[in-house]
Amino acid sequence: MILSVSNHKGGVGKTTVSTLLAAYTARHTDKKILLIDADHNRGSSSIFFSNREPEYSIFDAFQCYAEDPYDTVSVSGAMKKAVVKAEGYDNLFVLQSSRKLAQITALGLEAEALKDMIEIAHFDRYSLVIIDSGTVPCVVSMCITACDRLIIPMMMSQQCIGPTRNTINLARRKHAEILGLLPLTVGKSKWDRLILENWAEIIRDSSELGWELGLMEGIPQSRTIVKADLINGSFPAVALPAIEKIFSALSL
Repeated sequence: MILSVSNHKGGVGKTTVSTLLAAYTARHTDKKILLIDADHNRGSSSIFFSNREPEYSIFDAFQCYAEDPYDTVSVSGAMKKAVVKAEGYDNLFVLQSSRKLAQITALGLEAEALKDMIEIAHFDRYSLVIIDSGTVPCVVSMCITACDRLIIPMMMSQQCIGPTRNTINLARRKHAEILGLLPLTVGKSKWDRLILENWAEIIRDSSELGWELGLMEGIPQSRTIVKADLINGSFPAVALPAIEKIFSALSL
C-alpha cells in the first residue's frame, strides 16, 4: 500500500503526520515500512537523520529517471542507494530527500514518474510506503499519482481552503482514495473544540472541500516535539489518538 500525506499548502503538518505514522507503524508491526521524503526541505529526513545533505537522495533518482526512464537497472539502483534504515528501528527505512529537489521542474518529468520509479525499484516489498509530499506542485502531483490512499492535513484557517480544495480535486482526478482531512494545531481546550466544530460545519456545507470527507481526529503540530520524542525512543502522547485511528484504518 502506498499512502501519500499531501497538501499544496506548506506548514500544515505533512512531515509531522508522515513521521509519526511511520514510527508508530514500525513499532506496532514487524512489517517493513518505507518513508519517502519528497519534500525539498528534508523535513522527514532531518527528523530521523541529520540536516546535512545525504550522499544519495530521491533527487538523484529523479535525475537518473529523467535521463533514461527505460534504464531500469540504473533507476532502481539510484532509488535503493537513497534508502537508509532509521536508527533505532529494525523495520523502518527512509528514502532521503535533498534541497536540490526544489529544482525538479527543470527535469520536465511527467506526473507518473514517481509511480514508475517505485515500481522499477520493487518497493512493493514494503508493506506500507508513506510519502511526505512537500509543496512543489509537480512533486505533489507525482505523489498523489503514485499513491493508493491519501491523507490531507490542513490548518484551521481561511488561507488553507484554496490549496486544500486544489489537493482534493487533484486526488479525485487521479482516483486516489482520500481517507479524510486531518486538522493540525488542535489542542484540548474548549476554544480548540469550538474551532473544530465550526470547521466541521464549514466542511459539511462546502462543495469546494467536499463535505463527505469530514474531519479526522485532530493532532497538535510540533516538529520539534516530534523529533525530540522520537530521538528519545518515545512517542508523543498528544498525537497518539489520531495516529492510532489512522493505523487502524490502514488494516495492515
